[in-house]
Amino acid sequence: MGTNAATYFQSGEAHYQNGNYGMAIADLNQAINLDPKYARAYCLRGLAHIGKSDVNSAITDYGQAIRLDPNYVAAYKNRADAYHAIGNLEEAFADCDTIIKKIDPSNVATYFSRGIMYAEMGKLDAAIEDFSSAIKLDGDNADLYLARAHAHRENREIDKAIPDIEAALKLDPNNADARNFLELAKKMQLAKNQLFGNT
Repeated sequence: MGTNAATYFQSGEAHYQNGNYGMAIADLNQAINLDPKYARAYCLRGLAHIGKSDVNSAITDYGQAIRLDPNYVAAYKNRADAYHAIGNLEEAFADCDTIIKKIDPSNVATYFSRGIMYAEMGKLDAAIEDFSSAIKLDGDNADLYLARAHAHRENREIDKAIPDIEAALKLDPNNADARNFLELAKKMQLAKNQLFGNT
């Protein structure tokens, strides 16, 4: 029995996991040549292209994976991340929206990514809403609480930021960023209270 597409895919996956992106792409090329409708191979080859900093090729591969499987959440999510990386936020938001509104409304990673993009744009209320949605779905993820805390701080809601930082530290006591952030937030809260006479 000759080598089939799945065998090349598995070999490509192993190379990808070991950081051998060029070898991964070579194997995935073979998998796709043998099975041009192998959506997972296109998606993984996209990730390997990202490993080689070839974002445009990755976007092309994710697009082909989506054409083959219109409900392929990972391909949409990876393409959204790639669009975000090159500053094409309109397309990144479109892919995130497709996941949340049409395919998987419980996808925590997509809410998180979209929240980050909203925060970068200064749309802090929308960012907080997405982080809150993610926390409802995964309340044991310290990064989600920390992201929402940063958004609250940027939104000048330091009183709301502190409980989120404390929640993050409860989940991840060794998180140095959260410890430093909590110290800063408490100083900001104290200064605010002194300024308005609420000591």
